[in-house]
Amino acid sequence: MVVGLGKRHGRIPGPGSNSEARWWVPEVYFKAIHTALMRSNVLTHATSGFADVYVDISDVIELKVKALDKMKSQQYNGAYARKTCEAHEGTFGSIAGVAYAEAFIRYNSRVYDYLPVSYYAMERANELEATGHRRQDVLMCHRVPE
Repeated sequence: MVVGLGKRHGRIPGPGSNSEARWWVPEVYFKAIHTALMRSNVLTHATSGFADVYVDISDVIELKVKALDKMKSQQYNGAYARKTCEAHEGTFGSIAGVAYAEAFIRYNSRVYDYLPVSYYAMERANELEATGHRRQDVLMCHRVPE
């Protein structure tokens, strides 16, 4: 999955008297898949990458499991949906310091005038280690009814 975040950037002339909308997309993200958690080998090298952006989905993990339950044709439903979310999003969450997270790989490098510190990191800079563990030790997927 590729996600592009951008904004409409005016109009450029198109063929004839019509004009086409032009979109400026400053950020492109690729959804990190489970191979980003494994050692790379000749079979997984093409899909390997290191996630550098994580989105905390702890608040909506139950909705994600329910959405996967609706994908019966893809066979993502039932126990498989719960196991997958615990394994993948749970592992990404552990890396990010939350219960569940989705991981993304940025397409382009970023350039800053100074090293950025996210609001999220600032909030957690002075929290007790036990508080962080309580945030991470949530297991929800198995409780979502089928």
